[in-house]
Amino acid sequence: MVSVAGTQIVTDGGVASGGSLLSGGVQIVSSGGVASGATVFGFGRQALAGGTALGTEVLAVGSAVESAGGVASAMLVSGGSAAAGGSGGAG
Repeated sequence: MVSVAGTQIVTDGGVASGGSLLSGGVQIVSSGGVASGATVFGFGRQALAGGTALGTEVLAVGSAVESAGGVASAMLVSGGSAAAGGSGGAG
């Protein structure tokens, strides 16, 4: 769980399930890390640095960013924004 201005870093071999990113919260998923079922809203941000995000839900003014080889799967965007940069991909 990541809330007001908090940061969660998911590193190699790590798995984060069901996180909520809001009010400046940031989830960083690095190479080998997996984030599953994250909800991003209220200026929250999810950044992928070679990691994998599964089932991310982006609401309101949340943003999910895939970069540096990150992979996003089954992303739902409703009123937020999702952008792929670098060699990232969204499925």
